[in-house]
Amino acid sequence: MDHFALIICEVDISYLPLGTVAPDQAQGKGTIAAVTWLPKEDARRIGLPRGSICGVLRDISKPIEPENFMANRDFVEIIHYLNAHHPDPALIDYASGATEESIAIIDERTADVNAAVPAEDILGLYEVQSKKVVKYQRNPNYRLVTNHGVFRLTPWLRKCLRSAVLPES
Repeated sequence: MDHFALIICEVDISYLPLGTVAPDQAQGKGTIAAVTWLPKEDARRIGLPRGSICGVLRDISKPIEPENFMANRDFVEIIHYLNAHHPDPALIDYASGATEESIAIIDERTADVNAAVPAEDILGLYEVQSKKVVKYQRNPNYRLVTNHGVFRLTPWLRKCLRSAVLPES
């Protein structure tokens, strides 16, 4: 799988793992419109594990847009955890020749990383010292859904996310 195709599932919240969605996300209903990266066949087989739900839609009849989307805090936390503890090997190689003191991790929805990148498209920064990645700092302004579209993770981060969320098959 080279990319995530997001799907929307109407889900009875009583079947979701505790803490997956906040009460305000269900808005008093017994169901939510969950946005997930998990392929339908996996969702049918194992359900929706905590890290597979990217967020929920306020209105299932409307598209995934900033005003209709509420991010799942657990999903965002997992992305930042993976960046902090499993940096991309290509990034580590890049850092070994870098002259910068920090390297920004930019959401792949950004078409031109050499132009001005909106803060909401920057996942975080890696601090580089002596040509080595030493620390990850998350960007509190990062958003999964913006007016420029939905999030797009790097192949490495998608692979790490699948490994972290899906049980071994």
